[in-house]
Amino acid sequence: MAIRKPVLVNGSFRELSGNSINDVVPSHVTSVTTGDGKFIDRADFSQTPIPDHFDTNIVEINKG
Repeated sequence: MAIRKPVLVNGSFRELSGNSINDVVPSHVTSVTTGDGKFIDRADFSQTPIPDHFDTNIVEINKG
């Protein structure tokens, strides 16, 4: 796996390597929200490429 360009994660740039979100976030992260507002649940992490910008969520989000 090659080193990717810097990715903005939770407001800080990080160099990430991997093929999917599942490869780069800790196991306690339940979901992520991408820079364009897309919500991605942990069940979809292994199928989702690493976005250029995302924020991790560690608590369940209830849709209102």
